Amino acid sequence: MNAATALLYDALLAEAALRPAARLAIVNAAADGRLPAQGGRLDLLQDFRPAAEVLERTGLTMAEQLAGSYGAIAVCPSKNKVQTLGWVAGALSHLEPDGVLLLAAANSYGAKSYEKLLAMAGSVGSTSKAKCRIMRLRPTSGSDHAVVDGWRQAAEPRRQVESGLWSAPGLFSWEHPDTGSALLLKQLPEKLSGSGMDLCCGYAFLAVNLLQAHPGISRLHLLDADRLALAMAGRNCEEFGEKVTPHWRDAAREALPKGLDWIVCNPPFHAGQERDVELGQMIVANACNSLRLGGTLYLVANRKLPYETVLNERLREVRVLTQQQGYKVLEGVK
Repeated sequence: MNAATALLYDALLAEAALRPAARLAIVNAAADGRLPAQGGRLDLLQDFRPAAEVLERTGLTMAEQLAGSYGAIAVCPSKNKVQTLGWVAGALSHLEPDGVLLLAAANSYGAKSYEKLLAMAGSVGSTSKAKCRIMRLRPTSGSDHAVVDGWRQAAEPRRQVESGLWSAPGLFSWEHPDTGSALLLKQLPEKLSGSGMDLCCGYAFLAVNLLQAHPGISRLHLLDADRLALAMAGRNCEEFGEKVTPHWRDAAREALPKGLDWIVCNPPFHAGQERDVELGQMIVANACNSLRLGGTLYLVANRKLPYETVLNERLREVRVLTQQQGYKVLEGVK
């Protein structure tokens, strides 16, 4: 747990002691050994599968959305400020009249900026510690509801201008198609058929293009760790009906569909706000295990990322299809 989240949970538990009968909630929750003591009055929201799985293993119950009213709601910021402010707007609509919204951020990740923004929605008090800032927002009669409504609207899903696909703030390359993914599409065979997977599918830019261009695809698995991404992917692939099977899974650690003819993948190499090359390597290794003998993996990545070693250890043929615009497209046959 990072310092900002620890500070946030300290503040929430202090509020819990002051409000023994109040319901509590954490948006974008992380595991902490002190949380089970709050019992059934605590709602935990987490759309990122690896974090949700850790919470579930501690025996805590997850909620898909806020419901009813709460005495205190803690918001753990995502790396996308628009998404985070959307969460804040939603949380404010579920606070009791004397409730408090808590948000903490590291100074290096915009703590002062958040404090200025939250001050537009009510009375804000803050405390600094460990190079972080904890903010306590209490809505007042003079709160600017138009500002809060603007945060909510800005975080809502919308269609991309370029692709026409549904996306939402917080998703990878949410405003426009990713350059690497577009490059990968150009390197694929003229005909793909059988059963395949868009691994780390995001809002399904690759999947939609594949299904439109390759009618011989009989089954396409969509897999992503972000539940919001899968919701957008499902929306974008709705016309393809039963050909598409979504999976909310941790691609690095959980079992993937087996016996696949092919996989396309643009793996992440960040965990939250931190660079994590090993994460992408684990995803690629897991993907290799999903292929049937003779199956093919098509992978796009930043040119400097070291995936060739992982592929050469698990596949019999590996080659570079192209290197352009700082990216490389790799093909591996099992």
